[in-house]
Amino acid sequence: MTQTRSSWSARTVAELCKLVTSGGTPSRSNPDFYSQGTIPWVKTGDLHDGYVIEYDEYVTESAIQNSSAKVLPEGTVLMAMYGATVGMLGMLAEPAACNQAACAMVANPDLCDPRWLFYALRNDRSRIVSRANGAAQQNLSGTTIKRLAFLTPDLAQQSAIADVLGALDDKIAINSRIADSAHALAKAEYASLMNSTGDTTTLGELLTLEYGKPLPATSRVPGPVDVFGSGGIVGSHNEAFAAGPGVVVGRKGTAGAVHWAARHFYPIDTTFYVVPKNAQVNSLIFCYFLLGSLGLREQNSDSAVPGLNRNGAHAMEVRLPDAELIRRFTLAAMPLTDLAAQAERESVSLAAIRDALLPQLMSGKLRVGDAEKVLEGVL
Repeated sequence: MTQTRSSWSARTVAELCKLVTSGGTPSRSNPDFYSQGTIPWVKTGDLHDGYVIEYDEYVTESAIQNSSAKVLPEGTVLMAMYGATVGMLGMLAEPAACNQAACAMVANPDLCDPRWLFYALRNDRSRIVSRANGAAQQNLSGTTIKRLAFLTPDLAQQSAIADVLGALDDKIAINSRIADSAHALAKAEYASLMNSTGDTTTLGELLTLEYGKPLPATSRVPGPVDVFGSGGIVGSHNEAFAAGPGVVVGRKGTAGAVHWAARHFYPIDTTFYVVPKNAQVNSLIFCYFLLGSLGLREQNSDSAVPGLNRNGAHAMEVRLPDAELIRRFTLAAMPLTDLAAQAERESVSLAAIRDALLPQLMSGKLRVGDAEKVLEGVL
């Protein structure tokens, strides 16, 4: 589809939507409002820049009737207006209610594809959040959101743009489900293993947490090697620091987070990487699940900059099952964990492509047809 940017016009959120509103919180003093409810109730903590498909709470019809909450239609775009989550987005995958901390935008179907509105808001998030005010916390108002204006193509072009970006997000969502399922199966195998009898030892008797190596972003040469920071994969490089597979543990920042590296990798200086030292138990996949079960993220030693104390971690007591049981667990869990890692790694690449296409498509600088050619090589 050919886009003619000159034909685009500036439209506000208020013009593009038939309803811009906020939700409400049914009274907590009436537990019946939350007991056996069937209406999903979305809070801003549920907004993760995608479809909202998981809910912590449900409310009843009576709760809706006796509060300012309202049932919003499928496709409603939500934006967090307050606090730490300000600017986070979500789109309802089914009718649901939301609390008063979310701005709910119901697109006018004659003027606006709600998916395009979602991406327009996402693309412009930094500007939107900069308009938030408040001394104690950042707040956006419904009025501010209504007045946001975007250069807007016609409805057909909106849908074409949303199709391209949505195809990437859909694949990322599929990968997430694959990874979650594989992780769950592998965790079940680990739980079964740890239900067996075993000896008590210390973590330091089984493995060593070795320090990663600095690799500034400006020094990285894009390549096949995953670069790990404390929060996971942060980029790529053309040379590995450690042979894979391997286990990476956050040292500073997201301290205590545990990551699986399915292939050769580069752990930077905010991380540790694992070197097994027990000849009887030389299973990195066992080390990965063991470390993940120890609550290392609660062991942070530095309140200003969260950090994992290496000596403290080495001194932690752990239970060591029989070596033959560990071997069987390794055979079962390794392919599952590799599958999850492959899906997650692909999602990182797809997200980078999406984030590169987003501003180009939303500005009209990139034609949809050209973007579709990019997708042909990755989907």
